[in-house]
Amino acid sequence: MVTPEQGDAWLEGSGDDARAALAPFPAELMDAYPVSTRVNSPRNEGPELLDRVA
Repeated sequence: MVTPEQGDAWLEGSGDDARAALAPFPAELMDAYPVSTRVNSPRNEGPELLDRVA
């Protein structure tokens, strides 16, 4: 995972720039939550697959 600030370096920078972004992603910036089991099928598409479920 890269932060928004690292995005340009990752996509458009040199190999050294991309390697600099290869670091453990800070756990405090992650957000984990349950999503629909529909994400398990490649036939399903759409942003609603990332909606939180109870």
